[in-house]
Amino acid sequence: MSIYNGACVFGAILTGYLVDRYHVSICLLCLSLGAASAVFFAWGFSHNFGELCVFALLYGIFAGGWSSTWVGIGLEVQKRSPRSDLTVLWGFAAAARGIGSIASGPISGILIDKGETVEPTGWARNYGTRFSVLILFTGVVLVLGSIGSIPRLYEIFRGSGRGRRRYTQ
Repeated sequence: MSIYNGACVFGAILTGYLVDRYHVSICLLCLSLGAASAVFFAWGFSHNFGELCVFALLYGIFAGGWSSTWVGIGLEVQKRSPRSDLTVLWGFAAAARGIGSIASGPISGILIDKGETVEPTGWARNYGTRFSVLILFTGVVLVLGSIGSIPRLYEIFRGSGRGRRRYTQ
């Protein structure tokens, strides 16, 4: 757990740095796909404690930075609606995060109970354990979460030809 928490600190700082320099949709897409890759590959194919530590590190870097995107999301909301109140937006984001934190335990428990242990053959590793349904669910949800960024990225790249944001002071 401490590897994950330490990686979350690094991930939050890195995400904040990237959100300050690039469009938040690019960052959200990279975070979602990075976390999904960590789940599908580092967790799904791990078979010892060391490999699970690598998963915790990778997942912490990618999934630990979500809160750092809130400022970038708020700036995008204010571009479209200048009178919007960002404290309300951040309140809803924090509430959604809290609900997700509370709901994730029971959902994970149900998914683990639905998993079936079979004898893993060769590369299958954790896909042959009772965690297989949880691994697939988590990875698929992360991939689906990244799909929301694609229309906005298309709009950005079609309109400006690049996804870099420039700040004026």
